[in-house]
Amino acid sequence: MQPAGSPASIAGLPGRVAAATATCRPGWRRALDDPGCSVIWPIGTFVENLVIDRDVVIERRLSAPAILDGGGVGRVITILGGTVKLRGLVVQNGYAEEGAGIYNAGTLRLESVKVTDNISDTTDDSKPGGGLYSVSNLSVDGSIFLNNSALVGGGIAASGVATIEKTIIEYNTASLGGGIWFDGNLIPSQQLRVITSEINNNTASIGGGIATTHALAFELRESAVTQNHSAEGGGLYLNRTWIDIVNSTISDNVATGSGGGLATISYAGKTWLYNTTVTRNSAGGEGGGIYMPSRHRRGVTTGVAVQLAIRRAHVFTVSL
Repeated sequence: MQPAGSPASIAGLPGRVAAATATCRPGWRRALDDPGCSVIWPIGTFVENLVIDRDVVIERRLSAPAILDGGGVGRVITILGGTVKLRGLVVQNGYAEEGAGIYNAGTLRLESVKVTDNISDTTDDSKPGGGLYSVSNLSVDGSIFLNNSALVGGGIAASGVATIEKTIIEYNTASLGGGIWFDGNLIPSQQLRVITSEINNNTASIGGGIATTHALAFELRESAVTQNHSAEGGGLYLNRTWIDIVNSTISDNVATGSGGGLATISYAGKTWLYNTTVTRNSAGGEGGGIYMPSRHRRGVTTGVAVQLAIRRAHVFTVSL
């Protein structure tokens, strides 16, 4: 379903092709046959369920909205392989068991993309991802994940290698990992990096802002995790994860159980917080600021909010 007067679509991709490499042939219809070309998405709202299996760039270059809408009946974008870049788009109203907005099994980069109002509808916790589910390589820059929902990973669910930078993730909901869920069990060399980002006002039963398990490396740098809510780990719930938190703020998060700001469970490596503020968090159980099981504690006081340093996270804006 497309706006009146819009181009027809081939493989669900309307628009025209701008030459990105010397191999690109004229005409947008050949975009998917010429890896490395760019599809310029036209202005308007398009109800689409795209399937991509090769290298392509899909972008918006005008200031007017370019919206891909799942129509509430299917996933918006499925990436089966290739190197894919999405730039300046809105991905909304997807509905699927997993990865309702975007499912990625290739190498995906998002730049200035808004992923909003997508719903993963399943009772199977092995099918995560309201806004996005990545089982391969993922990088996100300058984007927004807003008001997505899933059983696991309301905003983003990922395994493999994921880097999230200058991105706002807020008002997403899940049972596990309201903002982000990262599962390191699935792929070796797994790593989650969250840099210069804001994880705010997300809700879950476990891990309101971020939840991880078996992550070889988790880095939170120059970021803010604030006003998230859950039963356990209001801000962060990190299970069997090597943890580096640097120059960040964890504040005003709430857990009805343990770990208002941060809960680390089943220790499997170091927990390192440097030049980081943990303040004004609260818990109904142990660890208003930080909760660690007694056998894993390294001089961290539980039961009260712990002020580790006075420094606010880097301030930035995202424009779409």
